[in-house]
Amino acid sequence: MSFTLFIPLVALLSTAFFRFVPMLGGDFWKNRKVQPSTNASRSEYLYFLSSLAVFTMVGFVLDKVDLPAQEVFRISLLKSLLIFVVYDLYFYLTHRLLHTPFLDRAIHRIHHRYENPDALSSFAFHPMEGVIQIAVFIPLAMLFQPSVIVVQLLISLLLFLSVYGHCGYELRARKIPALDIFTTSIFHNLHHTERAKNFGIFLVFWDKLFRTISPSYSQLRSKFRKKLN
Repeated sequence: MSFTLFIPLVALLSTAFFRFVPMLGGDFWKNRKVQPSTNASRSEYLYFLSSLAVFTMVGFVLDKVDLPAQEVFRISLLKSLLIFVVYDLYFYLTHRLLHTPFLDRAIHRIHHRYENPDALSSFAFHPMEGVIQIAVFIPLAMLFQPSVIVVQLLISLLLFLSVYGHCGYELRARKIPALDIFTTSIFHNLHHTERAKNFGIFLVFWDKLFRTISPSYSQLRSKFRKKLN
């Protein structure tokens, strides 16, 4: 499948999963709700659709990059890890940059209208933010020359975890300590209430390193663990 179709399709399916599956109800979803549910606004739908358009355009450009169809597994794994870490740092830094006064007023404040985020508001942001978030895969693909499947997997991970971080349901409150390096829905939900904290997308490492992790994070996770037990 071409990137032109692949990227918006993954974004759409990820959003649909976290938006509609919890509607089936049951204690599993009820016990994992981070904040009370809210109704989606018209602006959320409009910005979400504009983001799908941006993702489609980025995919169209990615289709023009000459990438190998496949490569040796260990090489693919190494490239995947490198791109993963580079992108994670890139996201952290650009996210902090978007919180500077000028860029916050011009671009990022749209996304922060939604203090109680849900799956739909994951991609409810200014079109330029959509470009910043995903167009970097074009130079990364040109630089590292990963296989098509590597780029697809990494973009899928980004989009799926972006929706998970906004969905309002904490699915990993009981995760084993070794996985504490990864962000959770609680982690990003706190960013929407404590705007100067928790800027990371995949890893909590950068927030710990630069001292921007919310002190409420461990407390809220402990609260969820106790509730689930």
